Amino acid sequence: MIGEERPQALKEIIRITRSNGRIGFAEPMCTTNPIPLDITHFDIMKSYKEWLRTINWNCDLFRQNGLEIIEAYYFENAYKLWVDNFKYYDGEKDIILQDNGRWLSSGLIVGQKTDK
Repeated sequence: MIGEERPQALKEIIRITRSNGRIGFAEPMCTTNPIPLDITHFDIMKSYKEWLRTINWNCDLFRQNGLEIIEAYYFENAYKLWVDNFKYYDGEKDIILQDNGRWLSSGLIVGQKTDK
């Protein structure tokens, strides 16, 4: 889910999820570290800043929409996942290699819908 549409998309997913059902996202994220200055010149940063979010941001979004957080973490091997993806798509290779896992990451969040 990208950018400003994420909250609305989550609401729709919650709407069609059964009571006690779980919703999980595993996607590219950013860490809470400051954006390294040496990657800010890449054109793709404009896009990244619009849609990459932290685990904390995603947890807040889940909670604001009534989901109980079951699990939330960054993948320890997130940088390797980004690099391994080059065999399928290498359009952002330069920024990923320059970042070297300092800000770009990937994470997982799972929330459970509860009746209130």
